[in-house]
Amino acid sequence: MPKTKLPKIDKEDAGGWRREALKQRKSVVALTTSITNFIARMDLLMKQPSTVERGRAVAKLMNELDMANDHARYFALGVEWRKDKKS
Repeated sequence: MPKTKLPKIDKEDAGGWRREALKQRKSVVALTTSITNFIARMDLLMKQPSTVERGRAVAKLMNELDMANDHARYFALGVEWRKDKKS
């Protein structure tokens, strides 16, 4: 997958917004990387015969993707995890 060139965040602008923008960018990049990896690994898994082991591997992948999503939601977007109703 080609690396996407992200726009620069101006170093001259003062304030906490820059730090927050960099934090959000880092989390979004990590989340999109996790999604890309998830899709590639899921494609490989789904080519295998249906077995209990494949089911476990799919569940593990789903859990990893859910954890990456939670990281982006709670740390980058500031969603309060105690009150979050993911549905």
